[in-house]
Amino acid sequence: MTTTTSSRPGRGARLAKTALALAGTVAVTCGTAVAADAPPTANPPGVHVLQGDSKSDKAVPCPAGWVCVYDGWYDYGAIAVLPGTEIGDLTRVKLTDGATLTGKQTISGWINNSPVHYCWYEKGAFQGTSHEMAPFGKDSKFSGFNSFKPC
Repeated sequence: MTTTTSSRPGRGARLAKTALALAGTVAVTCGTAVAADAPPTANPPGVHVLQGDSKSDKAVPCPAGWVCVYDGWYDYGAIAVLPGTEIGDLTRVKLTDGATLTGKQTISGWINNSPVHYCWYEKGAFQGTSHEMAPFGKDSKFSGFNSFKPC
């Protein structure tokens, strides 16, 4: 009795290679779409620059489902992060014009348009006092915002 399974191992390998190639294409395509707005120096994964001009006071809304941090009362520089993203040192986040997010204006506003509970910290590396960033909340009355993560 013979079976036809001996001709199928090549088919399975071809399917696996095709799936890997497709996944790689999707990853590159998605990565390129996000990276098009990114500054020349890479920001952490999950970070999108909303307002990259640190000298312009153009207010930008925070997209639904994202967590946004503003440099200067919801104006000037702004970033949005995917829910679950953490940033241990905001001084390392660069705007499109090359300025740091914690520039002259410093972090002065946040909006959490996601269902994820976040906390911000007065020092880098999630050190110092923890402050809640409630889901679907916002605040602009604080100082010393240097890192944040889900809590």
